[in-house]
Amino acid sequence: LTVEEIAEERGLGITTIYSHIAKLYAEEKEIDLYDFVTKKEVEEVAIAKEKLDNPPALKPYFEYFKQEMDYFKIRMALSILEKL
Repeated sequence: LTVEEIAEERGLGITTIYSHIAKLYAEEKEIDLYDFVTKKEVEEVAIAKEKLDNPPALKPYFEYFKQEMDYFKIRMALSILEKL
């Protein structure tokens, strides 16, 4: 199922589903987050993370990217970076 279909079936928001996916990834489940974010986007988030001094919230990243990168992509990229 797509993320949208899962959200609809479970009565949850799409953002919640993406949060669950990121959590499962952090728990070492076999999930390829590169299905949701590109390597280039991960690299861009890594640069932003350094420039922004690793903020704890997603909003500074969203503003850094001038609202052109979705929150879920930022979340996925940060999840990948945490494991590097």
